[in-house]
Amino acid sequence: EHCVVIGDLNTGRHKADEAGKTFRCTSLLGQFCTQGYTDAWRELHPQAREYTWVSHKGGGFRIDAAYLSRLLREKLQSARHAHQLRSAGTSDHAPIVVQLGS
Repeated sequence: EHCVVIGDLNTGRHKADEAGKTFRCTSLLGQFCTQGYTDAWRELHPQAREYTWVSHKGGGFRIDAAYLSRLLREKLQSARHAHQLRSAGTSDHAPIVVQLGS
């Protein structure tokens, strides 16, 4: 099926989407991936580190993501975080922008 799960998931991968290991529910996120969903941004940026939310204590976390079903993964063209919206104060999160081809 063509399916996108997108938004603030409040979890991610330890030491990839956060500096340490504070995330909860990482095993559920892993199960989600086992079901065939792909993290669009991570697919295109496997070694990169960007944070979409920063705590009041200053720690950064990538908790905003878009997961694509197998059929949509093939159509993935780009994925980026709109950091300017967080920097401008429009939101306390940097949303993810995903472009899919036909």
